[in-house]
Amino acid sequence: MPEIIPNFLVAGASKAGTEWLRLALREHPDIHVPSGGHTLDFFSRRFDNGTDWYRAQFEERGDASVVGEKSSSYIISEEAPQRIAAYNPDMKLVFVLRQPIDRAYSHYCMWLRGGLVTNNVDSELNEQSPLVVEGRYHDHMQRFLQHFDRRQIRIMLYDDLRADPKTFLASIYSFLNVDSEFCPAVLEQRYHATKNRPRVQWLYSGAVKLMRSIRRSSRLGDQFVEAMRRKGYVDAFHRVNKGDDFPKLPEETRMRLAAYYHDDVEALGQLLERDLSHWLAGSIDPEIAAAEIDPG
Repeated sequence: MPEIIPNFLVAGASKAGTEWLRLALREHPDIHVPSGGHTLDFFSRRFDNGTDWYRAQFEERGDASVVGEKSSSYIISEEAPQRIAAYNPDMKLVFVLRQPIDRAYSHYCMWLRGGLVTNNVDSELNEQSPLVVEGRYHDHMQRFLQHFDRRQIRIMLYDDLRADPKTFLASIYSFLNVDSEFCPAVLEQRYHATKNRPRVQWLYSGAVKLMRSIRRSSRLGDQFVEAMRRKGYVDAFHRVNKGDDFPKLPEETRMRLAAYYHDDVEALGQLLERDLSHWLAGSIDPEIAAAEIDPG
C-alpha cells in the first residue's frame, strides 16, 4: 500500500504559537512541511480543491518520511475530523491550546488590526463569535476523538511553550518519531512582541499581502521574510505605522467569558489530567493577552 502523505497535522489553536511551531518543525532535518508560511486549510475551507491539489503541496518533500502541515482552522471545523480520518486514518494530530480568554482577545486584536472587527470588544467577543467558540477546546477534541485513537493525538499547552520551549519541542519531536534532541534556531528567535493597530490601514494591508505573496513564492521567499523579521525590519514598520492602542478587555467581559468556558475548561483538565483552574482565575494582563509567539 503506498504511503499516505501527509502523515501529521498541526491542527490548532490559533494565536497559540502554532506558526512558531511550524518554523521549528520545518528546521528539523527529518521533517518536511510546505514552504510559504501559509496554511493549506484543505480539510476545512479548501476541500473542494480535491486530493490531487492537496498532495501536490508536498511535492518538494524529497526523502522525508515525516511530512505534515499546519492549519489552525481544523480545530473549529465540524467537517475536518471526519475528512482527515477518511484521507488518512493513521494521521497524527498536534494541538496547542492556550488559555481561552487570552486566546480570544489576542485573535480579536489581530482581526482589529486587519480591520475585520469593530472597537467594541465586548460586543465582538460574544458567545456566537468564532473568536470565542474556538476556545471550547474539550468540545472540539471530542469531535476528533470520535475518529482517532487518543494515542494519535498530542495535546500541548501554550503555557508550557512559554515556560520551556525546548522541552515542549522535544515532546512533539518524540511524538513524530524523529530525533527529539534536535535544537532548531527558532529556539533563540522567539516572538513575544505585541503588535499595534496600524495608523494607515491600507498600508498595513498592502504590506501583509506582499509578505504573504513572497512567502508563498518559494522556500527562499519564506526564508527571506524570516530574515527580515530577525533583522527587525518588520518591527520597525509597525513602529512607523503605529496607530491607536487596542481597546482593553473589560473585566465584565472577562467574567462573562470565564463563566462560558468554565465547564469546558474543567472537562479539558480531566482529559489532560491537569489542573487548569488558573486559566479562568484572576485578571488578564492586556500586554500578555495581546502578545503572541506566532510571528504572523
